[in-house]
This record gives sequence, C-alpha cells and structure tokens, in this order.
Amino acid sequence: SGAIAYNSTGGTLDAASGSLRVTSAQTHSRSGTLTLLGSGVQFTAGTNSFADGAVINGTLNQSGGTFSFSNATVNNTYNLSGGAVGIATGKSLGIPASAVLNWTGGSFSGGSVGIASGGGAGDSLGS
Repeated sequence: SGAIAYNSTGGTLDAASGSLRVTSAQTHSRSGTLTLLGSGVQFTAGTNSFADGAVINGTLNQSGGTFSFSNATVNNTYNLSGGAVGIATGKSLGIPASAVLNWTGGSFSGGSVGIASGGGAGDSLGS
C-alpha cells in the first residue's frame, strides 16, 4: 500500500455519508477554495500547506499532522484536537463571525489567528 500526495487548486473532499481520513505522511499543497462535505473528513498526518487567499468551507477536523497557512480563511467549523498549526510570519488565519474554532489540543505558532468581532459564538479554546 502506497501513499499519494493530494495537491489541489480548489476541490471537494466528500464524507457526507461516512468518513475520509487523510493519513498520509506526504506534503499536500492547496490553493483556492477547498470544500469539505459532511463532518467525517479527518486530517491525522502529513503537512497540509495552504497558499495566500485559500479558503476552507465545511467542517475541518485536525487531530495530527501540520497545517501551514498564509493568509487563509476557515469558514464553518475548525476542530483542532492535535497536531500543529503554523501561520506564516506577518500573515493570519481568519475565522469569520459565522465560524467556530474548537481548540482542544495541538498548537499554534507564527502569525496570528483573527477571530471576527462578535463571531465565534461557539468557540471553545482549550479544556
């Protein structure tokens, strides 16, 4: 069994009726808008790099691996329970007013996380 790198400009990962686990230790590069359908897309390993202007729509579940952002936006829900989030120096990860960040594990480093004013009504930071 081999592993593949999933690199994309836009695209959809569909786990609307099941689960999809991204477990490859590969480096995955993304730009544009990534749409995650359902709540079953789980990132557990590897490095996922998002270019300037990248947008993630849907429920993002990260329990391992590394996510590298450079001026990106996570719409909807970001469940961070493990792994590392790196934000490029001088850049930010945007969490709009309508989105939720559930941070129960893992770490942030580098730039900043911008949670919109009045937003994140369901945000949970730490335990």
